[in-house]
Amino acid sequence: MFHACKSLLFREGYSEKSHDCVIVAVQELFVSTGKLPSEIVEHIREAKSAREAADYGLTYGDDAARMIIHEAEDVFRIISEYLV
Repeated sequence: MFHACKSLLFREGYSEKSHDCVIVAVQELFVSTGKLPSEIVEHIREAKSAREAADYGLTYGDDAARMIIHEAEDVFRIISEYLV
């Protein structure tokens, strides 16, 4: 999801390296302007939280992984359609 969102920013001439900056930029440039739906930002925030919980809190599971995969597919589809 992070790299798909980065592709949006690259297309607009921006280059961000942190997850937080990508989230804020996508929110401001695409969601707030009505170009893309808000679930993109919601999904990437959820994925970031799940990754941090797995990396640092040792909290993870199959259900969370399945949810993130489903949301990643949604984000990829929405961004792919937008970039065409």
